Amino acid sequence: MPHLRLLCSVFLVLVVQWFPPTVAEPLGKSTRLEPSQEAMKALAAAEFALDQGAFDQAELQLERVLLLMPDHAEARLMLASLMARLGRLETALLLVKSLIDDPETPSGHQARLRSFYALLIQAPRMASVHRLLGGDGQLKNTLPSEPPKRIWRSEISIGANSNPLARTRLGELPLTIGDSIVLLPIADRPEIGRSVGATLGRWSSSDGFDLSVQRVEHGASILHAGRLAAWGPLYEGLSGWSVSALQGVDGQRRYNAGINLSQMNHRLYLGRFWEPTRADLGSFVRYEYAVPASAGLSFLPAVERSLNQGNVPPFWRAGLSGEFALGYRRFLSAQWTIQQDLEGYSPLLANDLRRRLTTYTVAGEQQFELAKGKTLVFRALATQRKSNLELFAFKDMGLQVSFVATWQ
Repeated sequence: MPHLRLLCSVFLVLVVQWFPPTVAEPLGKSTRLEPSQEAMKALAAAEFALDQGAFDQAELQLERVLLLMPDHAEARLMLASLMARLGRLETALLLVKSLIDDPETPSGHQARLRSFYALLIQAPRMASVHRLLGGDGQLKNTLPSEPPKRIWRSEISIGANSNPLARTRLGELPLTIGDSIVLLPIADRPEIGRSVGATLGRWSSSDGFDLSVQRVEHGASILHAGRLAAWGPLYEGLSGWSVSALQGVDGQRRYNAGINLSQMNHRLYLGRFWEPTRADLGSFVRYEYAVPASAGLSFLPAVERSLNQGNVPPFWRAGLSGEFALGYRRFLSAQWTIQQDLEGYSPLLANDLRRRLTTYTVAGEQQFELAKGKTLVFRALATQRKSNLELFAFKDMGLQVSFVATWQ
């Protein structure tokens, strides 16, 4: 997965390559500057502010340039770099897209910008990427024509959840047997779990892998979970492959393999899955659309169809996720999904009623940069799932502290 500071540095290299430095003619104090001259003055002030690390002032000056000269490509590129550097990826995406769509942008530069856009849109917004620059803020020996850099990322975390196994609060489960209802006592209740986890991954703009393991202390039990995923390109910029294997803390295992087709904001996934612990296998198709962001707020609607061939009913699922950048390295995200089974879940549950699940999740994150490529992250989350079959309803809250490191 890409490194935002790496992207920022490449953006800055593009600025230098596309727009040679311009020196303004000296003006007398009484001379009234033309809009283009005012813009160049603001651009110089923005460059100075960036050199000094005054990012708020740099943003104001770059916005002034665009107010005076809305088509100023250099300012748009610099502002996109700054927004990505500050973690405001949605704004960066809009600025990069405006350059891609600009007919005056050379075709060769448009191709590179499309690659940068693909990197940004795939980057996770929550503690995903960190700085990998030299002391002067520039990535050494990096040119747009070079092969994509590969970034290593590791994370060690500790946390606690109120209900890590997503257990229902029901004391009794009503079972339908013939014309009678039998109440079956439920012994397993929600219980706090404490976890320790580790993640290691390596990414570039087109391929990579990610490995994560987790150990959860839940009552007297020690539970383990893990995930291994890998992906790569099939046709540059348009399609790719992915495979994954995972085990949840409840012991359920799932294996996936598929391809994805993408074009700008649109993405289509086609895949096969196998869940041996539930004797289930099948296919799925998923479509996502990244809604252009506004004022630091982004949305990602999605719809999925699962064609199960085993013991689990096929279903439709739709969802909407959103994220808002609250400030420097501070994020708030929310997700809503609804799933409707197309067949009854079990004849013993409400006479084979078709299950419906509605899930809400809210998460907040604050990052603190300790050193170059080293970040401390605090996360808090809350999840609630509702269902017409109470057995599948639950609530969970959690806190997590992570140390994240990235290197080349």
